[in-house]
Amino acid sequence: MLISVLGHLRLGEGSPPAPLKSSRLRSLVTALALNEGATVSQEALSAWVWGEEEGPVNVSGSIYTCVSRLRDELVRRGHPELSAAITTSTHGYTLCWDRSQIDASAFEDALTKARIRHRAGELAEALQLIESALRHWAGSALADIPPTGPVERASAHLEEARFSAEMEEISINLKLRRPAEAREKAVGLAVKYPLSESVSQVTMVALEQSGRRGEALTHYRSLHKRLADELGISPSPALGHLYTRILHGESLLSSASPVPP
Repeated sequence: MLISVLGHLRLGEGSPPAPLKSSRLRSLVTALALNEGATVSQEALSAWVWGEEEGPVNVSGSIYTCVSRLRDELVRRGHPELSAAITTSTHGYTLCWDRSQIDASAFEDALTKARIRHRAGELAEALQLIESALRHWAGSALADIPPTGPVERASAHLEEARFSAEMEEISINLKLRRPAEAREKAVGLAVKYPLSESVSQVTMVALEQSGRRGEALTHYRSLHKRLADELGISPSPALGHLYTRILHGESLLSSASPVPP
């Protein structure tokens, strides 16, 4: 059974989001899923559920009650195997589950394999693995989990990994001379990260390589204005150099093209 946290919490393939009405139970099952195979202490679970400054007086008793409620709720909702997979020890609680059935773990594992292939120069295989990894995402990480400190850190880590994967996907498409595919991905990412110079770099390269030189130049000018208006800074010299190359009609289809690794 799949446990999905890359978006709204889902338990099972094709299940509706938010299968657990209690936000505490959603926080608890997410904490256990993201630490699959590792024992999570009662104190750590308390921080996930209540926050690092708002925990209950009786942490042990409160966590015990939450875990018992979670087990009962999982059985009631037809997931007895998941309930039984939550084990107890003197050190805390552990979810013993198949990593491939937790979307966050499956995403990170596929991304690791993709980077091994990328470093080996197996670009087509690496691209397939990255695309497979990104298909696990259905929205923002931990979208319906209350934002305690551990939740926010875990969410930020996952979103950073997603951004890195998306950038690598664009990079490989450029290396494979697939500018149209790279452009589609890069333009979408530029909407999400409008002030990111690394995103602007790949967007400009993808636009130029797909025959949209004017759009590449316009993208740089828009970024320049936005950085000045919002942050009071100018684009980096490297990005300015890329703009100049495109402005002068220099082809970026050479081995020296500014394609990120």
